[in-house]
Amino acid sequence: DCEAEDYAMKWAQAQCTYAPSKSSRRYNRNTWGTGIRNFDKKKAAESSVYDWFNEIRKYGLPRDNKYTRDVDAYHYSQILW
Repeated sequence: DCEAEDYAMKWAQAQCTYAPSKSSRRYNRNTWGTGIRNFDKKKAAESSVYDWFNEIRKYGLPRDNKYTRDVDAYHYSQILW
């Protein structure tokens, strides 16, 4: 979705903070962090996706596959779109 991509890029360029976005109810972001200095970017990307997918193992999936804010695997649901 080009509109979502454009919104995300503009938002990222405007500020670089680690806090929930209050500027939009339509878009959200998935964050992941590490305390390791000089962490390889490719490894960081792989680790973040691995951790988000691990939410499925930890919390399970809704029977109807409908994801809402009440679903514990919220980070996983955000990477589905």
